[in-house]
Amino acid sequence: MMVSGLSVLAVVTFTIGTVDGFQLLIILRALQGFAAATFAPAALSYVFDVYPREKQVTTVGFIAFGFLVAGVFGQIVASSVNQLVNWQVIFLLFGGIYAGSTAAIWILLPNAGISRKHHRISSERNDFRTVLRQRNFQLCYGITFVLLLTFIGMYTVLGSYLTGAPFQLSGDQVLLVRAAGLVGMVASPVAGLFVRRLGLMRVLKSGLFVAMGGLLLLGLTSSLPATVMFSVVYVAGISLVFPVIMALIGDFGGSLRAIAASLYTFILFIGATIGPFLVIKTMEAVGHAAAYFLLAAFLAAGLAASFYIKIRKPDSSG
Repeated sequence: MMVSGLSVLAVVTFTIGTVDGFQLLIILRALQGFAAATFAPAALSYVFDVYPREKQVTTVGFIAFGFLVAGVFGQIVASSVNQLVNWQVIFLLFGGIYAGSTAAIWILLPNAGISRKHHRISSERNDFRTVLRQRNFQLCYGITFVLLLTFIGMYTVLGSYLTGAPFQLSGDQVLLVRAAGLVGMVASPVAGLFVRRLGLMRVLKSGLFVAMGGLLLLGLTSSLPATVMFSVVYVAGISLVFPVIMALIGDFGGSLRAIAASLYTFILFIGATIGPFLVIKTMEAVGHAAAYFLLAAFLAAGLAASFYIKIRKPDSSG
């Protein structure tokens, strides 16, 4: 699935860089999103099938780190390439990166050795219902929903705040402020170290609490240095949560972890879609500070939900 999805993604992305018709561009962009959506659930399922339990949180931490860094670093690369050449070259470049990634997975990653099972569509529907009826999954998916909602929402508010008075930063300067968040994202690949010492649930609750605090402080400050610092605090907190919630969903999923991971990805990006809409409407109505406080309220709800998650097995894996 990873090789097939990335192969299609590479071809479609490269093709986008060669078209000049708007309708065809829209169709190809839709196909691009469809192909890209195959990777995350397949990668998470692969980790839980292949890697030993004690290495799973660290491994998914690196995956989460890649997702988060891409959200910032990709914008910087794309902006730079667009200024130096043109927008088409961006897609040609990323198409080549996807092709290289496909080859790397094909050559370097061992086969999972999992037997392929053929299911009817009705059986798959039953599996989805089985997952969604479980309380732990409901709570985990509720937390999942707020992750990219607040992450994308925070950067949407931050960009609007910094480009307006009194700062009036340029687009490139705003990108540099966003790039500072890379410091906080380092928390994802080291999450396994914290989990080994504190356990999954303590790290989950701590990450949500730190991220919520970062958003509250962003809403209270009017200083540029403090704004940058508190954005890093938020990113560090949310970066801890990503690998832990991935690990919990994989752990709870058992034989249904592929479906559980698919639902995780779907819900994650639903939140990413809703986040900008909510904060833009809030900023228009009551200002930037209120938008930060609204996002903090979502994380507070996620933090409250985390107290009701029940782990049957020891949660000291790393």
